[in-house]
Amino acid sequence: MTPYIIHGKGRRTHQEDSYYVDPAHRYFLISDGVGGGEQGRLASITVIASAKKWIEDNYGCLDQADWGELSSQIHKDLKHSHDMHSIQSFIGSTAVIVILWKNGAHVLHVGDSRCYHLVDRGVSFWRTKDHSLVQELFDVGVLNSLDEMQRHPKKNVVTRAFTSDQGLSNPVFSHYWISQLESNDLLLLCTDGVQEVFPGDSIVEVFRNEDSGIEKTVKVIETNCQKKATDNYTALAIQI
Repeated sequence: MTPYIIHGKGRRTHQEDSYYVDPAHRYFLISDGVGGGEQGRLASITVIASAKKWIEDNYGCLDQADWGELSSQIHKDLKHSHDMHSIQSFIGSTAVIVILWKNGAHVLHVGDSRCYHLVDRGVSFWRTKDHSLVQELFDVGVLNSLDEMQRHPKKNVVTRAFTSDQGLSNPVFSHYWISQLESNDLLLLCTDGVQEVFPGDSIVEVFRNEDSGIEKTVKVIETNCQKKATDNYTALAIQI
């Protein structure tokens, strides 16, 4: 198993994305802070640290895992970070957590950061569904196309995020179970900065069309992000 990492600021002055790759390759985390600047950075770091500790403490008994407990713990840790730094407004972050377990994977996400599962280099794929305003408007037929979603003035508004303010949102992860991972399957975690460069599901096309191997394909994605991204961008590509 080989993980590949893409991580950059884009045109931002601050880095509000965070990530973690377990050295034993049991789990993988990304987060994207909201709120701007150092507050966003604090939030994303806190989410990663909180999730990492919970997974380490509970990895041996994931069949009985209480995912709501993980959600509550992250909220508590964000509240603690908020209070310790005497921040007036809330802090918050999106997150994607992938935990390899037995022959499959637990996928948990909140916000508009995504996880993709690609089979046969994207010939078929599945991904998480964004918790975003434009996704909700699309689901009810107010928006009818990817182009309309991309041009909407509130395209970056998320409808779920981990926050220090219980009143703003109290999310429970959307939780998915991938029952079977096969050799050469690909798991791709990415923040919305990557989606800005590869709108819709066009990032899947990159894997589908590139026949030079995963490492070079990831380099193509990284090069495009370096050239075009205005937002922070992070991606973890894990080939099983």
